[in-house]
Amino acid sequence: VMLNSDSPELRGNAAMILGQLGNKSATYMLRSALKTMPSTISPIRRRLINLQMAEALVLLGEVEELEVIRAAIFSSSQEAEVTAIACQIAGRLHDVEVTSTLESIMLTPRRYPDEIRLIAATALAEINPNRMPMEPVLRFTSSDFPRLRSQCATALGVQGNQLNLGPLAMMMEDSDPLVQISAAGAVLRINNTDSVVVAD
Repeated sequence: VMLNSDSPELRGNAAMILGQLGNKSATYMLRSALKTMPSTISPIRRRLINLQMAEALVLLGEVEELEVIRAAIFSSSQEAEVTAIACQIAGRLHDVEVTSTLESIMLTPRRYPDEIRLIAATALAEINPNRMPMEPVLRFTSSDFPRLRSQCATALGVQGNQLNLGPLAMMMEDSDPLVQISAAGAVLRINNTDSVVVAD
């Protein structure tokens, strides 16, 4: 029922749950839902739902849906939200084919807003931590905008290098609570990852 809801949020969340459950019988339900999108849902929301459904389908083995996600990364500047979600999904799916694209986004400040660049950097860190460009990311530790400092902390945590603990320790003393929380979460992530490696 939620998959065919008039609410974009319910549709998207239902798709994500079905993908994570891993039952391939849900493939037909997802493809049917793609064809029955209510006209009340705005075009950009439709694209976002399509991306969530594409992610779910990839998780269910429909790897050709990766092309939908890859194409969305190149959305126009007016659809920056679509680009952001597509980058995040590519990172979660560890899509190595978009590695150079994500690098390009991170290293092209004239074309992409800082928020999108940091999302791309975080996705890149999920796919291949060694490919995340450290210098441009570290510059955001002293950004004037708390949201960007918070995103920077998250990216450093996902990248996972022990050397990131120094900047993150300073960010835990940030004046903004959100930045403090993001930095603390990043430190925990790095330490937990190292513990798993040692345990192995």
